Order: sequence, then structure tokens, then C-alpha cells
Amino acid sequence: MDNIKKKLKEMLTRETYAHSLSTCETALGLARRFGVSEKKVRLAALLHDCAKSMSYDELICNVEKYKIPVDRLELKTEALLHAPVGKKLASVLFGITDSQILNAIRYHTTAASAMSAIAKIIYVSDFIELGRDHKEAADARKAAEKDIDKAMLFILRKKIPYLVKKKVLIHPRSIRALNWFLGKEEKK
Repeated sequence: MDNIKKKLKEMLTRETYAHSLSTCETALGLARRFGVSEKKVRLAALLHDCAKSMSYDELICNVEKYKIPVDRLELKTEALLHAPVGKKLASVLFGITDSQILNAIRYHTTAASAMSAIAKIIYVSDFIELGRDHKEAADARKAAEKDIDKAMLFILRKKIPYLVKKKVLIHPRSIRALNWFLGKEEKK
């Protein structure tokens, strides 16, 4: 674990590294609360933003070098592109082979339908880690104390209108995730 932290510290900006550590602490708390593998959650949380400090050109270079499957929207959107590149770098640079860890990294920006518990914990932790001081983070923290799916739904319900207001493109995967969690909520 120390080797991973050392390498991340070299790869990331100070802010992104601090965010990764804080996300990890938050994620470990959720893993304990919901009985999920702390080892897997720790790796996914530490590595979720491993490509975040790369320039757009570096991200594109990695997409081409490793033939990373991305869609057109991800290709055009730097904020989304670091997730699929991060998934690949977690595998190549850090030797991660566990699909739950890799998918948690892959979907931490957009969410997805039928996410694993690890992926949900990373998505939620990325939004609620203690460095996030907006009101929505505090409200999402309360939701996460009880039910990770309710926290997912809460965050998606906040993020999507926020993106609409900012007039940026919204990945269809996020809309599908929202609909999936809404459908799951209706069945309860």
C-alpha cells in the first residue's frame, strides 16, 4: 500500500492526492458499515483518480496507446476521460486485476446501472469525502449512513440537474443509472 501511495503522490497534484486519501478514509468507513471488502475498497478509492492530473493530450495518448474503449462523449470530455484511462493505468501501473476494483474506478464519474457495492461506495465517497464542503455533500453523508443505494439516488438527483444548469453534456450512462436506482427504489 505504501508503494501505491508513493507512486500516486508522484503522479497527482497535491490537491488530487489529498482528495484521494480523503476519499479512501470515507470509503473505508462505508465499507465497514456495509460489510464490503476493505482491501478492495481501499485500492479502488486510492486509485480512482490516478489519471486525474494528466493533461487532455496525455489522456488521449493513453487511450490510443492502450486502445482503451471510450465513447465519443468521454473522448470530448476531459472530466470523464480520466476514469477509463484510470482503470487501465490501475491495471498496467499498479497490477490491479480485480474487475470490481477496476469497474469502481471506471464508473466513479458517471455511475452505471447495477453497480457493485464497491463501485457504489467509491462513487458516493468521491462526492462526500470531508474535503467536499457543499450542502449536497453533507446531505449525501446523512443518506450514506443508512443506505448506499439511497445515497446513490440522492447524488444522481443532485448531479444531473447541476450539469443541466451548467449547460454541459450529460453522459447517457448517468441517466441510465438514475433510472436504474429509481426503479430499484420503486420496488421497495
